[in-house]
Parts: sequence; structure tokens; C-alpha cells
Amino acid sequence: HRADTLSEHLLSLINDILDMSRIEAGKVELENKPFSLRAMGDELKQMFAQTLANRGIRYEVNFEDVTVDALMGDALRLKQVIINFLSNAVKFTKQGEVIVTIRQMMLHHDTADLMIRVHDTGIGMAPEFISRIFNPFEQGNVDISHQYGGTGLGMAITKYIVDEMQGTITVESQRDKGSCFHVTLDLETAPDPDGEM
Repeated sequence: HRADTLSEHLLSLINDILDMSRIEAGKVELENKPFSLRAMGDELKQMFAQTLANRGIRYEVNFEDVTVDALMGDALRLKQVIINFLSNAVKFTKQGEVIVTIRQMMLHHDTADLMIRVHDTGIGMAPEFISRIFNPFEQGNVDISHQYGGTGLGMAITKYIVDEMQGTITVESQRDKGSCFHVTLDLETAPDPDGEM
């Protein structure tokens, strides 16, 4: 089990570094294919449910006011953004809850305005760190780097992907109270009502 965990950790580090290399080389291109929003939510739920249940942490993936399911975009990259937020939430939350909310803000001219929120009751961040969180290789401090690991690249990659999707990220956080990441995106509705991942 320890070997499996180490392998996953090393693979995650390598993937982050490769992703950042592609980004710096301008080699990342987003797909624009039909996908199912609810199927993506179900995958995110299954991905983290057991880990958080084992630790007694409440975990939910909620849909609010969502009237469309099939959307156009890069489902894999969008999922990567949310997984990066969730990985941090899982890593830094010892008790309480981790909640994902996918809300449809508006639907107009075949475009859905979405807000995706990842909220946790983890260790939170100092105000001065929030402004630096999306810089490559940034981590809260040396203690966090030693205790929790990671490359400090995940958030930089996330910011790049959201920018490429013409979206925005906002962050709210308080030390010892938790963090909340919001992503807002405009995605076209897909012509295929059975959108595929």
C-alpha cells in the first residue's frame, strides 16, 4: 500500500512538471467536444468519496439550478482544474466538510454561465499567500511543503487552464477556518443531448 501511494505521488509530481513544461512551451491546446456535466460530477464524487468517508469528512457534489447537461469544452482539463482544488481540500482538511457546488448562473444564446465552487474546512491560508497561490512552485511555507509535499505547480497549471477557457478564479480563505475556490466559465451548450465525456 505504501509503495502504491509513493508511486501515485511520484506520478503526480511528474505529470505536474510535464504539464508545466508544455504550458511554458505553448503546447497546451484545449479540446472543444460535447461532454456531460453530471457525468463529470459523478466521477468527481466517486474519486474522493471513499477517502473522505474513511476520515469522517462530509463530502458532497451538488448541482444548483442546472437545467442543461450537455456542454461543449475540454472535459478532461475542466476536471483537472476541479481535481486540483479537491486534492488540496483533501490534503489540508482534517475534519468538517469538503463541498463541490456546480451552479448554472444563467443560460442565454446557447451559452451556460457556470460557477464551480470547492469549499473546505481545512487549515486555510494567510491573506498574504492568497495573492501568490497561482505562482509556479509557491507553497504556503516550508513546513507545509515538508508536511504535505507536492510541487507547488498544481495551482499555476489550474490558473493557466481557466485563463485559456476565458474563465476566472477567485479565492477566499481564512487560517484555521478553510478555503473556498470559485471558477466562473461560459460554456456553449452541446448539440448532442447525450454529451459524452
